[in-house]
Amino acid sequence: MVFTMAEFKISLDEHRNKEYYTIINDSNELMYRWNEINNFIHHTHISSLRPWLFKKAARPFAKKMSALQEDYSKWHDMATRFQANPNLVIEINEMHHFIFLHYMSVLRTRIQQLNTDMKIIIDNFNLKYAESENKRNFLIALISLTFSLISFILAFIK
Repeated sequence: MVFTMAEFKISLDEHRNKEYYTIINDSNELMYRWNEINNFIHHTHISSLRPWLFKKAARPFAKKMSALQEDYSKWHDMATRFQANPNLVIEINEMHHFIFLHYMSVLRTRIQQLNTDMKIIIDNFNLKYAESENKRNFLIALISLTFSLISFILAFIK
């Protein structure tokens, strides 16, 4: 028995499925914003001598990240609600079941990917923030050690 794959056009009318395409387009916009914040996190160097500058530089991105999390939460609610009760307008033909499964699979993948990406960006931001705190604490320790040594030396000189 030989099976052959036939080519089928799998498409969904954007005008008749506005809710689905709104969800997909909103996920693209969220990913664009996610990339902007993540690029900042990965390309920002934390100076060992002035680690407090990271906090100053990170403030606008922290606000953007809070807004992104809020918008993501709204998007996630809308997407999971649609996934639970899908309302797709599909032309009835021999492939309509596969078309439905394909587009719902795309949506499920988007939901899972954005969920993972949001966890990653929060972890990345927290790690970068912790790195700045560690460098600040190390700098304070070095300054304390320096003053302690100076005090120790001055105590022996007198």
